[in-house]
Amino acid sequence: MSLHLRPARQDGAILIESLIALAVLSVGAATFFRAFDYLEGLGHAASQLGAAGRSTLEQTQTH
Repeated sequence: MSLHLRPARQDGAILIESLIALAVLSVGAATFFRAFDYLEGLGHAASQLGAAGRSTLEQTQTH
Protein backbone atom coordinates (compact mmCIF):
# COMPACT_ATOMS: atom_id res chain seq x y z
CA MET A 1 0.00 0.00 0.00
CA SER A 2 1.60 3.23 -1.08
CA LEU A 3 0.45 6.62 0.07
CA HIS A 4 0.71 9.48 -2.35
CA LEU A 5 0.94 12.71 -0.44
CA ARG A 6 0.25 15.92 -2.28
CA PRO A 7 2.24 19.00 -1.47
CA ALA A 8 0.38 21.59 0.62
CA ARG A 9 0.78 24.06 -2.23
CA GLN A 10 -1.29 21.80 -4.51
CA ASP A 11 -4.05 21.56 -1.90
CA GLY A 12 -4.06 25.34 -1.65
CA ALA A 13 -4.36 25.67 -5.42
CA ILE A 14 -7.30 23.26 -5.46
CA LEU A 15 -8.98 25.25 -2.68
CA ILE A 16 -8.49 28.54 -4.54
CA GLU A 17 -9.81 27.03 -7.78
CA SER A 18 -12.85 25.69 -5.93
CA LEU A 19 -13.53 29.07 -4.31
CA ILE A 20 -13.24 30.85 -7.65
CA ALA A 21 -15.62 28.34 -9.26
CA LEU A 22 -18.09 28.83 -6.39
CA ALA A 23 -17.86 32.62 -6.74
CA VAL A 24 -18.48 32.42 -10.50
CA LEU A 25 -21.49 30.15 -9.98
CA SER A 26 -22.85 32.46 -7.27
CA VAL A 27 -22.56 35.51 -9.52
CA GLY A 28 -24.23 33.57 -12.33
CA ALA A 29 -27.09 32.52 -10.07
CA ALA A 30 -27.56 36.07 -8.77
CA THR A 31 -27.62 37.39 -12.33
CA PHE A 32 -30.14 34.73 -13.34
CA PHE A 33 -32.50 35.58 -10.48
CA ARG A 34 -32.17 39.31 -11.13
CA ALA A 35 -33.05 38.76 -14.79
CA PHE A 36 -35.99 36.56 -13.74
CA ASP A 37 -37.29 39.31 -11.42
CA TYR A 38 -36.90 41.85 -14.23
CA LEU A 39 -38.84 39.67 -16.66
CA GLU A 40 -41.54 39.06 -14.07
CA GLY A 41 -41.92 42.81 -13.55
CA LEU A 42 -41.95 43.35 -17.29
CA GLY A 43 -44.72 40.77 -17.67
CA HIS A 44 -46.74 42.47 -14.94
CA ALA A 45 -46.30 45.88 -16.60
CA ALA A 46 -47.33 44.42 -19.96
CA SER A 47 -50.47 42.94 -18.39
CA GLN A 48 -51.38 46.31 -16.88
CA LEU A 49 -50.75 48.05 -20.19
CA GLY A 50 -52.90 45.48 -21.99
CA ALA A 51 -55.73 45.95 -19.49
CA ALA A 52 -55.53 49.73 -19.90
CA GLY A 53 -55.55 49.34 -23.68
CA ARG A 54 -58.59 47.07 -23.59
CA SER A 55 -60.39 49.51 -21.30
CA THR A 56 -59.64 52.42 -23.64
CA LEU A 57 -60.75 50.38 -26.65
CA GLU A 58 -64.02 49.42 -24.97
CA GLN A 59 -64.70 53.05 -24.06
CA THR A 60 -64.10 54.24 -27.62
CA GLN A 61 -66.32 51.51 -29.06
CA THR A 62 -69.26 52.37 -26.79
CA HIS A 63 -69.18 56.08 -27.67
